[in-house]
Amino acid sequence: MSIKDIGVIRRAYPGVTLNDVMVACIERSCTAYMDELDREAAEGLVDPAIMKERIHTRAKLLNMCIPKGLRPPNDSRFENLASVDFLFLPLLPKDAPTSDTLANANKHMDHVKLSKLALLVRNAPAIMAKISPGFYSKPM
Repeated sequence: MSIKDIGVIRRAYPGVTLNDVMVACIERSCTAYMDELDREAAEGLVDPAIMKERIHTRAKLLNMCIPKGLRPPNDSRFENLASVDFLFLPLLPKDAPTSDTLANANKHMDHVKLSKLALLVRNAPAIMAKISPGFYSKPM
């Protein structure tokens, strides 16, 4: 899918971002992949010995690690200010309309955007150094 196609989808659904469209595409791809696994198992296309060893349960949640920029809009330093945050996206049924899929992605991405976890992840070493002075070993 080209960035132009993603832009067309974004413009067709006001309020969603390019990232929301990408997350929705990933969610749909994961659902299609799990549907294919279910179909292969139902049709006996997978070796029964492998299926016996592997317990296949349908995932209900897509867990993703999302890169998150921490630079304020007016900060023009040439320095990387990035961290990660976590997205826990409920998987919708395969026949869910595109509008529901995009609304689901948008709602959960908004939680990621408002989360302060990325700041904590990025600053954890400095915080630990301040609260536990002996935590890091001193150079010899």
